[in-house]
Amino acid sequence: MRIFLIVIMCSLMSIGSVFAQENNKTLRVNISGLDSDKGKVMVALFNRAEDFPKKPMVRKAAIIKKNTASVSFENVEAGTYAIMCFHDENENHKLDFNGLGRPKERIAASNNAKERFGPPKFKNAKFLVQDNITIQNIEM
Repeated sequence: MRIFLIVIMCSLMSIGSVFAQENNKTLRVNISGLDSDKGKVMVALFNRAEDFPKKPMVRKAAIIKKNTASVSFENVEAGTYAIMCFHDENENHKLDFNGLGRPKERIAASNNAKERFGPPKFKNAKFLVQDNITIQNIEM
């Protein structure tokens, strides 16, 4: 009886670890088309349309090499996401605007969603994370 309980407990623990692994995905973001290697690319990940593009769930800075940058988000749950990024040339960690309210630094979004009279919309930038590794290629 004792051996039977040990076998059951081990089976349940292995099922739990497989389930946990299924919910821990990796999202890789590759940004290309940058004008220079100056500064960094600030990358923001969103999982709710109402937060896009102002309240990201997480942010990361990507180092630029040869006019490209990449960053990975680990332990991402399966679901729908969107990305906004900008080339922070002066490394002040914020998007700079001109007097008319237009960005002075280049911005881009997942799915290469374009801005039209304001930032891109979540519905145009959203993508699905469901595989163990999801890759988003963004052109600046």
